[in-house]
Amino acid sequence: MTRYYFHFRHGSSLVKDEIGEIFADASSALQHARKIVQELMQGGEPAGGSIIVAEGGRDLFEVPLSDQGY
Repeated sequence: MTRYYFHFRHGSSLVKDEIGEIFADASSALQHARKIVQELMQGGEPAGGSIIVAEGGRDLFEVPLSDQGY
């Protein structure tokens, strides 16, 4: 099991996830990031930001908030 972090980027601002969550693999972490994006969009967060999935100090995926949702 690995700890993954879900940072939020909007423009030049980055809010780092300092706690993270444990998942069995990177694919499960990516699915979780997509769920976060859906929840943010449903909550009214404007498009243009993204969730960055990181592990071990390196960025693995970037899931954008878009007008189409995810």
